[in-house]
Amino acid sequence: MNNDFESFTEQKRGKKLILFGASELAKKVIDNFIRSSCIDYLVDNNPSKHGVEMVVGNKALQIYHPEKLLQENKDDMVVLITSSFYEEIIPQLLKYGIHNYFCAPLLFKLEYDFEYDFLQDQLEIIGSDAKVIFDVGSNTGDTTIKYLEAFPHARIFAFEPDPTNFEACSAKTLKYHKRCSLYPIALADSDGHARFHINSHSGTHSLLPIGLQEFAA
Repeated sequence: MNNDFESFTEQKRGKKLILFGASELAKKVIDNFIRSSCIDYLVDNNPSKHGVEMVVGNKALQIYHPEKLLQENKDDMVVLITSSFYEEIIPQLLKYGIHNYFCAPLLFKLEYDFEYDFLQDQLEIIGSDAKVIFDVGSNTGDTTIKYLEAFPHARIFAFEPDPTNFEACSAKTLKYHKRCSLYPIALADSDGHARFHINSHSGTHSLLPIGLQEFAA
């Protein structure tokens, strides 16, 4: 995997440029490094973003399911991963037979603190007096702790189906047991069972079929 800017510039010349990851990181890349007019569209694993447009500058970029990449001529496109979870996205691209990709966090030496960003946004919107918070996908408890500290009057209900993550989350939040209830299950809009997909990065385990392993949850 090449991640030097010269190779990226050479590879994308005359080809479609598609961003994988409709995120704040993508906006940062477009604002600082790549003109929106040079980008054809974005793809993202989050179903709630499909069919939505990301407006950057004077251009509205459409967001699609990653499988749209399968409709492209692989020799005529370059995929730029605009997500901090590139370690999970790369196997997905290789599964699609796509090898012409670059990772924006490595290419442009970018770092992004997602937890800080969304907590700041939530504090600005609702203040620190929230009474109930659902942490859906509490992972190993780092974000749960941030919620407990940022919202000192809130009762936290945390859900984490992966046994290893759940054990870590339980240990980290033990001293907050009076305000924090943990549940070793996934959360959905109906009762039942589903395949839970496991990735090498514990923060990206998902009900979406993008993992390296799977088990029933």
